Amino acid sequence: MPDIGSAQLVIAPLAVGLWGAELGGLLGVAIVIVWICGILDLMMKRPDLDGRHRAAWILIIVLFPILGTLGYFIARPTLPAERDEMIAAQQALEGTPGRYGDVRRHP
Repeated sequence: MPDIGSAQLVIAPLAVGLWGAELGGLLGVAIVIVWICGILDLMMKRPDLDGRHRAAWILIIVLFPILGTLGYFIARPTLPAERDEMIAAQQALEGTPGRYGDVRRHP
């Protein structure tokens, strides 16, 4: 009769390894998505950067995908159009009229 206890010892590490692989895969996909968003943001939404600064940021992001992208998003200034959108959204939540007219919610 086979020993069931030893079979469980063989299957348990395999299950833990697969769980770790799945979790690592999801984390890897999330990192790649954030990395691509950082490069696209740098290329499309930053008219204030000249060629040298843009190339430097691309090099930093490519060489250090996690820290470079995180550093880019932390150091990135808020552009005027984005600031206006955030102010309008905050005023809409508070129900206060602002630069964009009366944005109060009516029940």
